[in-house]
Amino acid sequence: MRKSFRVLTLAVLFLSLALTACGGGGGGGGGTPADGAKGFFEAVFKNDSAAAKGYICKALEAQADQMVSSFAAIAGGGASGVTVDSSGLSFTVENESGDKATVKFSGKLKVTVGGVSQDVDMGAAGAAPIPMLKEDGKWKVCS
Repeated sequence: MRKSFRVLTLAVLFLSLALTACGGGGGGGGGTPADGAKGFFEAVFKNDSAAAKGYICKALEAQADQMVSSFAAIAGGGASGVTVDSSGLSFTVENESGDKATVKFSGKLKVTVGGVSQDVDMGAAGAAPIPMLKEDGKWKVCS
């Protein structure tokens, strides 16, 4: 069970690093950089690639399905009963200049595997800041 939580933590870190390394959607997006980042992560944690596409810039849109399915495969390992509650995360704008920004996320994810829940401290995990771009008037994950 403990291994599943570690794997999920690594999956979230992988996702944040992948977003930093990639370049970048459709409708959606957020009114602030923090709203855009939060919306994207919520969609990914719900395994909703259609919603995730609304929170990423056009250059990343083609990769949304792969990002969501990769996260789901790592987090769930194909097992049912894996849920992630991101309501304990906070998203803070670190830098904002014109149409670009970076957002830092911290706080705790509540991960439930097989009916057993555990909080994962994302601040302690050292997640990378999320690059954001204002595109079509909305803030979207991009790099």
